[in-house]
Amino acid sequence: MTYGKGNALVVEDEKLINWSLVRTLVQWGFEVHPVHTGREALRALDSESFDVVLVDVQLPDMEGIEIARRARLYSPRSVILLLTPFARAKLTLDPGIINGCINKPIDLAALKGTLGVIASQGESSISSAAHSEKLR
Repeated sequence: MTYGKGNALVVEDEKLINWSLVRTLVQWGFEVHPVHTGREALRALDSESFDVVLVDVQLPDMEGIEIARRARLYSPRSVILLLTPFARAKLTLDPGIINGCINKPIDLAALKGTLGVIASQGESSISSAAHSEKLR
């Protein structure tokens, strides 16, 4: 997959953030499947594999890390990023599950950079990036 030629799962309960991520990823050329709960995310993961999974660390019905673990089982080459309001130092992450974290408010330049670094390390087939703006 080249950047913007794959599919993405966006798991975010905050509707404005979800909508903004979907809009941006679509502009970048991704086919996007947005969901708002952990249960919806698990149903999506059971039926489809995703190139990119963006998941909120805290959802009303489950922890984002559980969704990330399931995504990693089904799609070992997926890029999985946690969306978090916490500083990275406060999170204990299994590097075999998560490729990285994006702090809220989401800085699209940071998202772009993270996807680019992961691609350059060969952890996925994503390459390049697009717009840089901030979601608030």
